[in-house]
Amino acid sequence: MPIDFSDPRPAYQQIADDLRGKIKDGRIKLGERLPSRKDLAKHYDVAPETVRKAQSELANDGLISTQSTRGVYVIKTPEEPEPSQEYRQVMAELQRLTERVGGLESRVRALEDQ
Repeated sequence: MPIDFSDPRPAYQQIADDLRGKIKDGRIKLGERLPSRKDLAKHYDVAPETVRKAQSELANDGLISTQSTRGVYVIKTPEEPEPSQEYRQVMAELQRLTERVGGLESRVRALEDQ
Protein backbone atom coordinates (compact mmCIF):
# COMPACT_ATOMS: atom_id res chain seq x y z
CA MET A 1 0.00 0.00 0.00
CA PRO A 2 1.67 3.19 -1.09
CA ILE A 3 1.15 6.30 0.99
CA ASP A 4 -1.61 8.52 -0.41
CA PHE A 5 -0.21 12.04 -0.27
CA SER A 6 -3.63 13.50 -1.13
CA ASP A 7 -4.92 11.98 2.13
CA PRO A 8 -4.92 14.63 4.90
CA ARG A 9 -3.75 12.03 7.45
CA PRO A 10 0.00 11.85 8.07
CA ALA A 11 1.85 8.90 6.54
CA TYR A 12 2.36 7.23 9.93
CA GLN A 13 -1.41 7.23 10.57
CA GLN A 14 -2.06 5.73 7.14
CA ILE A 15 0.45 2.98 7.93
CA ALA A 16 -1.04 2.40 11.38
CA ASP A 17 -4.53 2.16 9.87
CA ASP A 18 -3.30 -0.26 7.20
CA LEU A 19 -1.60 -2.49 9.79
CA ARG A 20 -4.65 -2.25 12.07
CA GLY A 21 -6.83 -3.42 9.18
CA LYS A 22 -4.48 -6.33 8.41
CA ILE A 23 -4.58 -7.39 12.07
CA LYS A 24 -8.37 -7.06 12.21
CA ASP A 25 -9.01 -9.15 9.10
CA GLY A 26 -6.44 -11.79 10.04
CA ARG A 27 -3.78 -11.13 7.43
CA ILE A 28 -1.51 -10.50 10.42
CA LYS A 29 -2.45 -12.94 13.15
CA LEU A 30 -2.51 -12.69 16.92
CA GLY A 31 0.94 -13.64 18.23
CA GLU A 32 2.58 -13.06 14.87
CA ARG A 33 5.77 -11.04 14.60
CA LEU A 34 5.59 -7.94 12.42
CA PRO A 35 8.21 -7.43 9.73
CA SER A 36 11.20 -5.35 10.80
CA ARG A 37 10.96 -1.56 10.75
CA LYS A 38 13.41 -1.52 7.86
CA ASP A 39 11.28 -3.97 5.85
CA LEU A 40 8.07 -2.07 6.62
CA ALA A 41 9.75 1.21 5.66
CA LYS A 42 10.76 -0.33 2.35
CA HIS A 43 7.24 -1.76 1.83
CA TYR A 44 5.54 1.59 2.48
CA ASP A 45 8.36 3.61 0.86
CA VAL A 46 8.88 5.78 3.95
CA ALA A 47 11.62 6.42 6.48
CA PRO A 48 11.99 3.96 9.40
CA GLU A 49 11.05 6.80 11.78
CA THR A 50 7.63 7.00 10.10
CA VAL A 51 7.12 3.29 10.73
CA ARG A 52 8.25 3.77 14.34
CA LYS A 53 5.54 6.41 14.83
CA ALA A 54 2.93 4.07 13.31
CA GLN A 55 4.05 1.26 15.61
CA SER A 56 3.94 3.63 18.58
CA GLU A 57 0.30 4.41 17.75
CA LEU A 58 -0.54 0.70 17.58
CA ALA A 59 1.30 0.07 20.84
CA ASN A 60 -0.68 2.88 22.51
CA ASP A 61 -3.85 1.13 21.30
CA GLY A 62 -2.57 -2.06 22.94
CA LEU A 63 -2.46 -4.00 19.66
CA ILE A 64 1.29 -4.66 19.50
CA SER A 65 4.14 -5.06 21.92
CA THR A 66 7.86 -4.70 21.40
CA GLN A 67 9.93 -7.46 22.94
CA SER A 68 13.51 -6.37 23.38
CA THR A 69 15.81 -8.02 20.80
CA ARG A 70 12.97 -10.29 19.59
CA GLY A 71 10.79 -7.92 17.58
CA VAL A 72 7.29 -6.50 17.53
CA TYR A 73 4.35 -8.85 18.06
CA VAL A 74 0.57 -8.59 17.72
CA ILE A 75 -0.93 -9.04 21.19
CA LYS A 76 -4.55 -8.05 20.59
CA THR A 77 -6.96 -7.63 17.70
CA PRO A 78 -8.80 -4.32 17.29
CA GLU A 79 -12.26 -5.72 18.02
CA GLU A 80 -11.26 -7.51 21.22
CA PRO A 81 -12.89 -5.78 24.18
CA GLU A 82 -10.85 -5.06 27.28
CA PRO A 83 -11.43 -7.72 29.94
CA SER A 84 -13.65 -6.58 32.77
CA GLN A 85 -12.33 -6.06 36.28
CA GLU A 86 -14.32 -9.11 37.42
CA TYR A 87 -12.71 -11.26 34.69
CA ARG A 88 -9.23 -10.08 35.68
CA GLN A 89 -9.96 -10.89 39.34
CA VAL A 90 -11.21 -14.38 38.46
CA MET A 91 -8.14 -15.03 36.31
CA ALA A 92 -5.81 -13.81 39.08
CA GLU A 93 -7.55 -16.11 41.59
CA LEU A 94 -7.32 -19.02 39.15
CA GLN A 95 -3.59 -18.36 38.78
CA ARG A 96 -3.14 -18.34 42.59
CA LEU A 97 -5.09 -21.60 42.91
CA THR A 98 -3.04 -23.21 40.14
CA GLU A 99 0.16 -22.28 41.95
CA ARG A 100 -1.17 -23.63 45.27
CA VAL A 101 -2.20 -26.95 43.67
CA GLY A 102 1.24 -27.20 42.07
CA GLY A 103 2.83 -26.67 45.47
CA LEU A 104 0.59 -29.29 47.08
CA GLU A 105 1.42 -31.80 44.35
CA SER A 106 5.14 -31.24 44.96
CA ARG A 107 4.70 -31.79 48.69
CA VAL A 108 2.69 -35.01 48.14
CA ARG A 109 5.37 -36.34 45.77
CA ALA A 110 8.06 -35.54 48.35
CA LEU A 111 6.11 -37.42 51.04
CA GLU A 112 5.60 -40.40 48.72
CA ASP A 113 9.34 -40.54 48.01
CA GLN A 114 10.17 -40.84 51.72
